[in-house]
Amino acid sequence: MNYNLNTLIKRTIKVLSQNKEISDYSLNINKKSTTEMFYVLQKLETSRITDTFEILITIYKKNGENLGQASFMISHDINKKQIEELINQALYSASFVNNKYYDIVKGEKKIKKIKKIDKVLSVTPFEFLEKTANEFFNASFENESESIKFNSLELFFINNNVRMINSKGVNYEKETNEIMIEAIPSFTSFKTNYKTELYRMYRYNDVNDKLIERIKKAAKEAVEDCKLRSEAVSLNEVIKDDEKIVDVVLRDEDISNMLDEIISSYDYHSVYTESNMHKVGDMVQKDDSKNKITVKLEKISKEDFFDGEGVLLDDVTIIDKGKLVSYYGGNRFASYLGLKPTGSLPVIHLGKGNKSIDKIEKKNEKWIEVIDMSGIQVDLYQGYIGGEVRLAKYYDGKEIKAVSGFSFSGNLVDALNSIELSKEEIAIRFYRGPKYAKIKNMELN
Repeated sequence: MNYNLNTLIKRTIKVLSQNKEISDYSLNINKKSTTEMFYVLQKLETSRITDTFEILITIYKKNGENLGQASFMISHDINKKQIEELINQALYSASFVNNKYYDIVKGEKKIKKIKKIDKVLSVTPFEFLEKTANEFFNASFENESESIKFNSLELFFINNNVRMINSKGVNYEKETNEIMIEAIPSFTSFKTNYKTELYRMYRYNDVNDKLIERIKKAAKEAVEDCKLRSEAVSLNEVIKDDEKIVDVVLRDEDISNMLDEIISSYDYHSVYTESNMHKVGDMVQKDDSKNKITVKLEKISKEDFFDGEGVLLDDVTIIDKGKLVSYYGGNRFASYLGLKPTGSLPVIHLGKGNKSIDKIEKKNEKWIEVIDMSGIQVDLYQGYIGGEVRLAKYYDGKEIKAVSGFSFSGNLVDALNSIELSKEEIAIRFYRGPKYAKIKNMELN
């Protein structure tokens, strides 16, 4: 962090410490350096580096036996008087907040194990992004009858330097890296002049030289999905009404989103408000389920050792072989429950399955593999799972057909009990685990 930012931090802490109405405070400082490359019609239009920082300040104020809090942002050109004005506004807002009292996180130690970019990659960020672009363009094609090219490709190499300081002795700093890709592949038929395109976003936290191989697969998959989109027909054209109970195969982020909804019932807030679906020791799946799931919450990387409250992070197992073994959550509700905070662990890790995808998508059974959907919907209390599908592959027992414009729904409990997970795994921004998961007997609409 540069001199001006350090000066601003010191000035802000001094002003906060001198205000007698403030019982505690915290600062979340995020300094970001982003290497960016923008391609239009597969030609480089712009490349640049942007440097930004932001400071989020949270103040805590005792309101009798309760605790109020409020937050605000400050910029680089702020002076002492302006900081004092923002603090007074925040104190006024905090006076209307009456949470049950709890202690903010106390500092334990400062760890300086920061992995720099030059130790993560053998090339510069610009060179890595250029390699990434080439993988996408190599996946595109053109022949006499059709072509698939990338109308737009935007690449970002993001280096985050995050520091957390509070009035209880927390003073931690970490550095993490992220690759973000936004791609729009476009299909064109020269015979019919038919055109279609897809939007794809990819985000990776485990940045290293080997990542380029996974990016290569993602680029190929984007092209294949765009080609499928050009061939898609309405589901009702290929399936009869009495055949609309089918196994559905989810993949990638849809699996992550489903799990996120399921375990949301086990966070400390749900437990404190007594809205959790199960208690520790309960089976989340039935005892006779053949495919017991194991779900963990994990850090992004070794360097990601604390969260926004200053809680030191360790990976935690939530579900072990179908049984709920731990709740999870932040400092406030952990304090209310008398439990140790696990902190904000962003990555869901699902234990891999024992079947390859060709065993999950069997040749003698009908199935649908979802490629693109508006978002999976899970209602824990009604036992519902479903979603609207924009693009999928339907196998009718003989051939695969691209279909779109339908939804599926089913019983969540039955889906969990019969779930089949693939051996093939994937690692994306907030999910690590099987690339494919089959949930059975879904109704198509």
